[in-house]
Amino acid sequence: MTSIDVNAFNGCSGLTDVYCFAENIPSTSSNAFSNANTSDITLHVPAVSLEAYQTTEPWSGFGTIVALTDEELTGVLLIDNGQSTTGNEAGAVYDLNGRHITKPTRGIYVRNGKKVAIK
Repeated sequence: MTSIDVNAFNGCSGLTDVYCFAENIPSTSSNAFSNANTSDITLHVPAVSLEAYQTTEPWSGFGTIVALTDEELTGVLLIDNGQSTTGNEAGAVYDLNGRHITKPTRGIYVRNGKKVAIK
């Protein structure tokens, strides 16, 4: 993402968290988050860019700005297989949509919370 347009989140009063994975701060209209109560929203950004977001409008207007966690960066936050309270069985393999895969073929998967490529 390189930019957020005028009024993109105007009136989104139900937002509680915004995740921005861009290390380079997107160009953003000062009213992109109009009427969205940004002071009540947590902004999650790459750790290397944390200070830049904290000092750049309109991002600096967010109530809380935190670094993205490793789990958030994998793209799969929770795997719910209906059998486990954690949803993450040791060694189990999941596709990028969080579905348990018993016989993975070539592709990108999640195992033990990390992305892996099977060639």
